[in-house]
Amino acid sequence: LAMVIISGIVFGIMPGAVTFCYSQGADKLLVVMGRYLFLSLVLLPAAIREPNTLALYRKYWWKLLILSACSVATPILLFSAYRHLDTGRVTTVHFLYPTIVAVLCVTIFREKLSGLKLLCLLLCVGGILLMLNTAISFMAANKK
Repeated sequence: LAMVIISGIVFGIMPGAVTFCYSQGADKLLVVMGRYLFLSLVLLPAAIREPNTLALYRKYWWKLLILSACSVATPILLFSAYRHLDTGRVTTVHFLYPTIVAVLCVTIFREKLSGLKLLCLLLCVGGILLMLNTAISFMAANKK
């Protein structure tokens, strides 16, 4: 539970931290590199303690390379968007991706949705709609 709370806090402050880094002269690549360098340092003790977790078989190298490229491209695109739109709107759209992935899995791969997954999707969409409604109401109130 503590890790979930810490993760929520870190992801909550990330848009502001990235915007601050931009104001200090950093660019998106430097921010992403710093993020992954910090993550590597945090995970290093676990990798040293369990050396077998780092053992990769040759047949997985291409999959790992593709996964790594996607894993790096996502924050680069997200942090690029922070330069052009307000962080609240970008973050809201960014958190649509689990819903989009679930819908694509159902439509393309014919995956069955369990009741729990469906509930999670509905809560996700409901939360995003509430955030968008709040943002729209806020913008309308500030235009007057």
